Parts: sequence; structure tokens; C-alpha cells
Amino acid sequence: GNICWFTNMDTDKRHHPLDLYKRYNPEEYPAYDTFDAIDCARCCNIPMDYNGIIGVPITYMAIHCPEQFELVGEFHHGSDGPFDLAKPIVNGKEKYVRIAIRKVKNKPGDQK
Repeated sequence: GNICWFTNMDTDKRHHPLDLYKRYNPEEYPAYDTFDAIDCARCCNIPMDYNGIIGVPITYMAIHCPEQFELVGEFHHGSDGPFDLAKPIVNGKEKYVRIAIRKVKNKPGDQK
């Protein structure tokens, strides 16, 4: 799979950051066995205070805001090219396909 075609879809909705309210905790956001990232089962539960890579459901692409998160790749088979980072496995159990995102770093002088 390749997520690049999604990045060409540009709508006003894409430039509205998500209102994040959840805080990261390892019980709710388990780490993948196969990659240094955490799994987030629902887009509405993306943690506001996690700066690493987060695997989110593919439905995230409909609400992606490039000013808030960068697309890193996907967790699918782990072998479909450079954007397919790993199989999405948590505690030995394979998850559904996930999109890998990371919070966009603020540049010096940006408002928090």
C-alpha cells in the first residue's frame, strides 16, 4: 500500500487541527512489538503529549491536518516499500493497518 495519494487531497477541513484532550499512558497506548511507536485505536484518542510515532487507523486520513501531524508511513506488511514500516503487532497480536504519524515540531518563535 502507498499513502502518498492521500496527501494530494486538499480541503479546508485538512487545515483545522484536531482538538486533542487525552494524555499518553502506556496502558492505553501500547507499543508495537515490531517498531518504536505506539498504537492508538481511535483517531479521537490521539494523545496530545506524545512526540514519538503513533499508529492510527486509516480513517485518520480524512481528518489529517499537515500543520499538526506529519505522515511518516504506514504499518501494514512491513515489506511493501520504504513507507511500509512494519507489521502492526502489539503483544503478539496483529492489528489492522495503521497510518504512522508524528506531531509536527514547532519552529522557534511559533506560538504554543
